[in-house]
Amino acid sequence: MCDKNITISENSNFSCWENNETTRDEKEIIDYLKNNLHIIKNKKILHMGIGNSELGLTFYKYAKYIDGMTISVPEKIKASNYNCYRNIHICNKYNLNDMKQLLKNDYDLIIDQGIKCYACCQTHFEELFKFYILNLSKNGLFITSKYGMNWSGYDIKKSIDLNITNRICHKTNFNKNKILTEIELKTYIKNFNLIMEKNNNIILLLSN
Repeated sequence: MCDKNITISENSNFSCWENNETTRDEKEIIDYLKNNLHIIKNKKILHMGIGNSELGLTFYKYAKYIDGMTISVPEKIKASNYNCYRNIHICNKYNLNDMKQLLKNDYDLIIDQGIKCYACCQTHFEELFKFYILNLSKNGLFITSKYGMNWSGYDIKKSIDLNITNRICHKTNFNKNKILTEIELKTYIKNFNLIMEKNNNIILLLSN
């Protein structure tokens, strides 16, 4: 069965990254945005994978608001205590039926540092990518990381099937199909008439 059909329950106790250090890819995005605060100021932001909430804590005072998405209830609880996200949704991002129910407005900025590494299959990665672009406001910006694009081997379904309650984000066998290459990304850029900019390991996609 394809992982896109998995719905994460608000009552689940899966844990992921709430007590760990910020990942390298997200840290690079945070540092880039610190040096380019105009991208954040007064903007509607969607942060996919809130982790330990460092991104939300760093920028919520500048943004119009930040909505967060996670598969981990402990991550949501921790972030809620900080009060740095407007809404925090529990959702498997590849389940677009759930995503469409939860996210009904567009965003000036969408951040997903691990855009493909959790993908169940190519088809639903492409559906997610399309969903992101269609939910950007005019001249909206999508940000990801080359490091995150090269990150692979996570399997949400296996973790759930094993009923793991302490850490859902365990690493499974390396899967090259979960790597997002720049060549592949350029295909989507052309299809959606996007503009791509690169800043070291940061990839920025601008909608028209």
